[in-house]
Amino acid sequence: WKVTNKTFNYTCHTLLPEALEVWPADLIGKLLPRHLEIIKKINEQFEAELKAKGVADETINDMAIYTGDSVRMAYLATYGGSHVNGVAELHSQLLKDVTLKNFSDVYPDKFTNVTNGVTPRRFIKLANPRLS
Repeated sequence: WKVTNKTFNYTCHTLLPEALEVWPADLIGKLLPRHLEIIKKINEQFEAELKAKGVADETINDMAIYTGDSVRMAYLATYGGSHVNGVAELHSQLLKDVTLKNFSDVYPDKFTNVTNGVTPRRFIKLANPRLS
């Protein structure tokens, strides 16, 4: 788990909670039964960690990765990754303040902002300075 946590980062592309992927647990169990077992163990570890940090039971329920009937993929990625990033500075701030607020409250150091991508002008300037 430590290797996973240090290897992966999560870039969230949506701010709408209803647009975050939630998969039916029975579907995962049917297609990938061992994966569901692992997700359940990760969720148990996560909830124990939250309890040890003094997080309220209601908040722990709100943050659950595995809910019994579904798996919240964004929550799995947030817990499993080293950092969480939005696609722009405002987006990253809204993730911290709204969409993933509970996670940001518990794990503030996970949340960063790195604007991804290269502008066409910069690409052309570097690739072909005479053209720019």
